[in-house]
Amino acid sequence: MKLLLQRLAALPAAAVLIAATHTGARVGFVNIDEAVALHPWHALLVRYDREIAALRETLALNPSSQARRAAQSVAAQTRTASRVATAANAASRDRARERAALASVLASRRPGDEMSAYGAQLVRETQATLASFQQAIAAREQRAYEARAQQFREKESTTAFDLAQADGGQRLQLRLKLQDLHLDARRRATISARLAALDATEQRKVDAQRAADAAALRSYRDALQREGEAAIAKMAAQLRAKAAANLAIRRRALAAEATADAALPDVRAKVASFESSYRPGIPGTVAASLRSAGGDISARLGELGAADQGSQRETAAQIDALQAQRAALYRAIVAQIAATADRLARAQGLRAVELGTRAAPASVDLTRAVGTRLARY
Repeated sequence: MKLLLQRLAALPAAAVLIAATHTGARVGFVNIDEAVALHPWHALLVRYDREIAALRETLALNPSSQARRAAQSVAAQTRTASRVATAANAASRDRARERAALASVLASRRPGDEMSAYGAQLVRETQATLASFQQAIAAREQRAYEARAQQFREKESTTAFDLAQADGGQRLQLRLKLQDLHLDARRRATISARLAALDATEQRKVDAQRAADAAALRSYRDALQREGEAAIAKMAAQLRAKAAANLAIRRRALAAEATADAALPDVRAKVASFESSYRPGIPGTVAASLRSAGGDISARLGELGAADQGSQRETAAQIDALQAQRAALYRAIVAQIAATADRLARAQGLRAVELGTRAAPASVDLTRAVGTRLARY
């Protein structure tokens, strides 16, 4: 392909006004846009435009968007961890409220009602904490899955582009042969079959890559789900164990209080024992877990951002190369149009030929004639 473009670019460059040797009064005109559209290689220009547009669409998925998503994810995790940490900082106030509740129990002698209320409160707190943790794990899994799916889509696009580039020269030769108006039906069918077989081979390779990526993506999703379920199960077990321990301590304290109506100081000592053994560490554990999850998400999306930056640079380089090749092909097409128009002008005794988009008054339109002559090449 590069050799072909170099040879085409060596043709005489087109000028806005091409002088002929005749001294006639008339001037020829060629609509350059229509002539380029009639040129046999116009389809290759369109293909270049499509490939460049497809690559530019991939640039919309830039590393800055990944960085923003990473920042948003970490910020969300930080806010959640801060809320849980606030709950941990409020532990002293909770203990004060518990002491007041225990004092009320001692005064009212209704341990059954107090135990039911405390048990319901523990259940609500445990469920709320676990639900928040589950949401954080689900969000992390979704972001990781979407990032991996994007990587696979980019790889498939790269595979399709590489195949098209590798077969571009052969495909161009076949299409140029099909432009020959003197081909018989059998030869034309043979060339068309070879072109279709080339397209089918590329499509099979792309489909194979897509199927392999889909299988890998399913496996990755299953692994993420297993990791998430394991983390949730572990956190649930820890939360329930803490709640059960707290409930058992409260039950023992109230049982001791119920059997020691005559020994109030002893009941107070049991209450003090309960307070000293109570450790509200669950919020701190959850906060640390959420901070760790946020760091994991930030690290993974940071790695993805670095990979995306490399992909962006490669894509930009490919776009520049395609644009340079497209520009060289366009110049060669215009040069060939100019040379053909000059020959037609000489044959018709025209003074000069103008290339442009608007014809001068009384000029002779040579656009269709140039297109017909070019179609013979």
